[in-house]
Amino acid sequence: MTDLKFPPFKWAQNAERVLMTINITDCENIEVDVSEEENKVKFSATSNGVKYGLDMEVFMAIVKEDSAWNTKGRNVIINLAKKEKSDEDTWWPRITKEKVKNGLIEIDWSRWVDPDGEDEKPES
Repeated sequence: MTDLKFPPFKWAQNAERVLMTINITDCENIEVDVSEEENKVKFSATSNGVKYGLDMEVFMAIVKEDSAWNTKGRNVIINLAKKEKSDEDTWWPRITKEKVKNGLIEIDWSRWVDPDGEDEKPES
């Protein structure tokens, strides 16, 4: 994977899932792979002649079989199923395994569910 541009994305979570919204318009040749063994998300796509890609290890274990992705409007939505569910330890402090700051990764506050307010789901 050479000369791939890291795609900007927003992420949110609830007790069972992590949602990644990749903000690239007019995507073509979209490929998404979830690796349960490596706890990685791999994404590649082309938009207006620019090749985007990421190969990112996520914070905790995920389940490939229960994860999915689709395109919605101008974005690619990746829905990751958490392996560990429904206790306080399942809330991820960040999406990446490594504690690095990436200006292209933002929290999607419109979809975020606070662990204390799990009953107050945001309207989607």
